[in-house]
Amino acid sequence: MQKTYYLALLLCLTLGFKAVAQTPTFNELIWSDEFEGEGAPNSTWWGYDLGNGHDGWGNRELQHYTNQLANVRQSGGNLVIEAVKKDGTWTSARVKSQGKLKFTHGRVEFRAKLAPGVGTWPALWMLGESVTTKGWPACGEIDVMEYIDKRPGIVQTALHSPSSFGNTQNLAFTQVPDATTAFHVYALEWTENDLKVFVDSTLYYTYAPAVKDAKTWPFNEDFFLIMNIAVGGNLGSEPTLETNGLKNGIDPTLTSTRMEVDYVRVYQQFKDLALTGPAEVAPAAQSVTFKASRLANATYNWKLPSGATLVSGQNSPEVVINWGKKPGKVRVKVQHKGETYSKAMTVKTKSASGNVSSL
Repeated sequence: MQKTYYLALLLCLTLGFKAVAQTPTFNELIWSDEFEGEGAPNSTWWGYDLGNGHDGWGNRELQHYTNQLANVRQSGGNLVIEAVKKDGTWTSARVKSQGKLKFTHGRVEFRAKLAPGVGTWPALWMLGESVTTKGWPACGEIDVMEYIDKRPGIVQTALHSPSSFGNTQNLAFTQVPDATTAFHVYALEWTENDLKVFVDSTLYYTYAPAVKDAKTWPFNEDFFLIMNIAVGGNLGSEPTLETNGLKNGIDPTLTSTRMEVDYVRVYQQFKDLALTGPAEVAPAAQSVTFKASRLANATYNWKLPSGATLVSGQNSPEVVINWGKKPGKVRVKVQHKGETYSKAMTVKTKSASGNVSSL
């Protein structure tokens, strides 16, 4: 009887803990591109797919991708991707973080104003880094946002995996009437258990298969980011405008269209306060930067060593300092959701002659 009671209690506790298990809170900004400055995107983070791909990138698309400023550029604080028709040929751009930025799990946000035009197909999406070894769809594909203006005011999300033989079976739609005239946040929250897709703060799709294996859940390893505008193709083409059996159903009056992306941000669950900066500086060095973990709605308090002065950033996760003549410690204290976290790092000074001074 006693054994039975303890066994029942153990089962209740186990089931109870499972019931209250919570979805991770993705509150630490681990990476972002705000697209400040003019010209080409930052090559540290972004590369390009070029050309017309195999069979129009597998979708019978018409555009030729380039890395030219006419098709992709930073302007006015946004990334601009522009599809352009010249002499009957469409060019566009597809930027990707493959080999430069990859991650597993977290929250991804794209704040974007989408490209209008019947026959166009702007997308904000992710592909498994293993595409070069496993191929597609074994690598997995997450289409955070796709827009086809032949279906005005409606965006979609779609997932591709071996369980659907790569076909678009796991998908959902939601209305965004001003998608091409106003900026919205298209977001993905990705855990080891599910994928959730949002427009602004509204959740409109969850994928959580009961059985998670290589066929249904190729979403347990690193993915990279992609942004592009396709022209025509299996999804973008308007059937009533198609000719000669091609997926070329595009508004004949359209000569250009653009998608503007205000930012891309990646968040993960905060686990430990990080503090980064140079371990050595020259005496009296100017504009030295130190960074702490970026937490939403947190308060930051920095303490500098004697002789150092703050240029900017108090109560922010990043400070710029003019150093003094001696080594010292940089300290930061962060208050977040009732908890206090502290971190310090020792910085040595190194003279022009190579002599290093430490505490």
